[in-house]
Amino acid sequence: MSGDTPPPEAPNPAHPEMSHEEVVKEKEDAVLHLLDNLASISRKITESKAEPSDIDLSTWDSTYKGIEQDFEKFFTHIGICGDTGLGKTMLLNTLISDTIDIAPSSQQAACTAAVCCFQNHYPESGKPKFIAKVTFKSKEDVEQELASMFQEMKDLRDRVEVEGSDEITRNEEVRFQEQIKVISGWSGFSPARVKELGLSDQIDQITSCCESADMLFNLSEPNMAKQKRLSADSPQKFLREVTPFVGSISNAKRGQLRWPLVELVKIWLPSPLLSRCPGLILVDLPGQMDALDSRSQVARGYYDKLDKMLIVTPADRAQDNRTATELICADQIYDLEASGKLDDDSIAIIITKVDQLDWEKYVNTEADPDSISPSFASDRDLYEEKSEQLRDLQEKIVSLKAEENGCPEPISGNCSSKRAVQDSSQPSLELTQAMNLRHVLESEVKELYNRCLMACIQSRSKGSVEALQAYFDQVRNSARQTQEASTVLSVFPVSSKSQQNLARKTPMDGFPNSTATGFTALKDWIVQATLASREYQADNILYRCKVAFDAIEEWAVDKPRAPFQLDRKSKPEIEQLLKEASLKLKDDLKRSERNLQSLMGRLEPYSAIKNGAEDPAVNGFSNLIDRFQRDIDGSRLHWSTYSACIRRQGRQFRTSHKPRKTHCWEARLYGHYWARKAHIWSLAFTKKLPAYFAVLANRAGQSVNHNVHVICNLDSLPREYREAFGRVAYKAYNLAMEYQSKMIQTAAQFRANINKIRLKSRIFMNEPMKKGYIEASQHHGKGMVKKQIQTMHDFAVKYGDEIITSIGAKVSEQLIEARKELYRQYKRLNSELIENLGKIETQLLKQLYSGSKHAPDCGAEVKELRYSLLDEIKSWNEYFDSHGSKIGPVRIPPGDEILLTDTPDEEEKKKPKKASKAEKKPRKAAAPGKKAKGKAKKDIQEDARDEWCDGSEQEESGYATPPEEKK
Repeated sequence: MSGDTPPPEAPNPAHPEMSHEEVVKEKEDAVLHLLDNLASISRKITESKAEPSDIDLSTWDSTYKGIEQDFEKFFTHIGICGDTGLGKTMLLNTLISDTIDIAPSSQQAACTAAVCCFQNHYPESGKPKFIAKVTFKSKEDVEQELASMFQEMKDLRDRVEVEGSDEITRNEEVRFQEQIKVISGWSGFSPARVKELGLSDQIDQITSCCESADMLFNLSEPNMAKQKRLSADSPQKFLREVTPFVGSISNAKRGQLRWPLVELVKIWLPSPLLSRCPGLILVDLPGQMDALDSRSQVARGYYDKLDKMLIVTPADRAQDNRTATELICADQIYDLEASGKLDDDSIAIIITKVDQLDWEKYVNTEADPDSISPSFASDRDLYEEKSEQLRDLQEKIVSLKAEENGCPEPISGNCSSKRAVQDSSQPSLELTQAMNLRHVLESEVKELYNRCLMACIQSRSKGSVEALQAYFDQVRNSARQTQEASTVLSVFPVSSKSQQNLARKTPMDGFPNSTATGFTALKDWIVQATLASREYQADNILYRCKVAFDAIEEWAVDKPRAPFQLDRKSKPEIEQLLKEASLKLKDDLKRSERNLQSLMGRLEPYSAIKNGAEDPAVNGFSNLIDRFQRDIDGSRLHWSTYSACIRRQGRQFRTSHKPRKTHCWEARLYGHYWARKAHIWSLAFTKKLPAYFAVLANRAGQSVNHNVHVICNLDSLPREYREAFGRVAYKAYNLAMEYQSKMIQTAAQFRANINKIRLKSRIFMNEPMKKGYIEASQHHGKGMVKKQIQTMHDFAVKYGDEIITSIGAKVSEQLIEARKELYRQYKRLNSELIENLGKIETQLLKQLYSGSKHAPDCGAEVKELRYSLLDEIKSWNEYFDSHGSKIGPVRIPPGDEILLTDTPDEEEKKKPKKASKAEKKPRKAAAPGKKAKGKAKKDIQEDARDEWCDGSEQEESGYATPPEEKK
């Protein structure tokens, strides 16, 4: 084997001078271009009657259509979260467009009441620019909500009759009356009739006999939701159309109120930001303004789909621990930690309404000037000095003008109009200089004002984010047994109003541009937040397309070749040489399969969750249930609140009395279970496993490159074959990059599946808890709450261990199944790679032995089809020739192998390593053609040692990788 001939070059990396966004855009443009070419090829194949014998066109077409479907399914969800009235919807409107309002905000006397998803839309000629699809709640869900509400009304009425009313019960009664008015608004029944039907358990009559029942509900299938499509050409008309379904307006005529019945609204519209980020969906999550829990449940369900999150809090709100708990719950923080979102900049804090900050008052009442910024104190002093100079100068200018007009005193003012005109047209030198100086001072004062304002906004925002970070750390570290977490959150102070004023050419003081309003930085963060997932998606689609394109190009195009034909007698020998050349690649992939089994079997969550009886969540379960009598801040719940939580079976409930609080026992139970598991889950599934897949993807690429190098330089192969293989080696590189992109997608899909398993644990916990809630809800009348508390306590003592153990068993079972499926997918990817590389070699051999690459029975229809595909093939090749260097290779996430290293105990480090028998007495090599003496050592122990495997017996494998790979 000669080392003189270099292998064909692999694709060059992207230009170093290009930004990450530019590289991703190049890849996305290439994907669109190639998909267009393949779509045209697919149409011609469908229209043709050709049935070539040397390619399965139907299989090729199915492969292309599968790629196209995967391309259309890609989305990145960024949610805007926060309570009602914090400026969420105005923020979202401004992100989508500076000049139009699409979602109703408080400025339109309505606030977002349903989950709204905004996607980019490229309107075609003659079709509407703005489209919405409204999904209503199902009849079954609405009836469950109504039944729960009216049962609470009965409980409140019975309890008040026995024990009398107080301020809280009176507030609850007001809440019920407001809810009855809302029901009257969409049903068309009078409030009295609604109350009569509800309290007499005739809930079905409300939904089945309401106005427009056929439009609102699926009467034949009560568990299915109805949908409605809206569209308009202008934003104003669209806003009027969509507001009744999105905004919580209360002035609709009876029977025409719609928002209480809406679950989800999807909106498609043209937007500069959305078009800049293909696949981006902005999600506006409603605040906790609904007394019924369904809307909050929908919002919470959508929260689980979010890839990134913007948490909104206003600049005029004091930031402390209590405020932080209102913005995000502890169980959500555990979710974010377990999913790895607290370590990859997936959360940003948006400080809204910064234009309302009076910085001079802020300095005088809240902040120490020296703590705001190093230059703030001097800037403020200079601002006050310049402002004083400007006031003095203004008085001087007024006085000079009065003197020049012949009036010794500015206030007397009666002068000859003729002389006044003459003098004003030719001001004195002193007045001119004063007016010029005023212009300079005004500019300086304005600049200093802006600097002081920005410094105070940054200072106030810093205080807000520090309070939130402290709260995050408190929750994350409360149950950690390892190193403490330190949360770092991105923060963006913004002014939606100022940004919109900029677009109208009427900038506000202190906000002269988009940088000052905060929207330049926020939009850049959103774009950066989408780049990684967009690039992985583009790589996956691009290289799958290229492999499909290679297949059709190989079949369709007759490329000129040297007039030679290999001797058929040499074929078995060449096939054997190629088989031997690919052995290392196969061995590398097999070794990686064994190590994947080993690593997966040793990930901590598998052992920590499997042993349910030893789960730390067992301890303290009954104490947690007892603490449901109190809020998370320690204050005792009112009996009506406790009963409402029982009635909702632990789901979210928001009180109507002030201060309004949200109670969710389901979330507290979930947080209790995951408090000690979130960190190890995150370390295993969002750090170790992705790092390992990155290592595997890199190794596979290196192995394929090595295989190509070997074949191109293997002297035993005929020179003609090596040269011909060099010309088609790009196909092997395309296959390797397709494999790498599929590896990244497989790891991402496994991570998504694992997150779904974690979220399912809510169901695993809620189902057995229902029995306790149902038993407690049977109590009524005097002493109801005491009986409910005792029932819940007894239930927790009796079934607590069983509930926690059963959750662990179910989660563990699904984890094991997910691990097996991942291993099957990985083996399938390896098999496909080896098979497809073998096809390149086999096809090339076939051509070199036959002298032609097409079947001899090629008919006229087949030739016509091949000829018709040449334009699409030429179009892509020309595009890739000019853009290929900018596209670069597949992006593989950084794989930190330190995460994969098992650090031995200190005592084991001190022990000297004993030499193995093989090291003490090496086995003598056999002479050529003879068998070696002695017992051969198993290859597995030498071929499967990896730097992160300790070689110990594992659940599925104890393999480890070769020492020679350690560097």
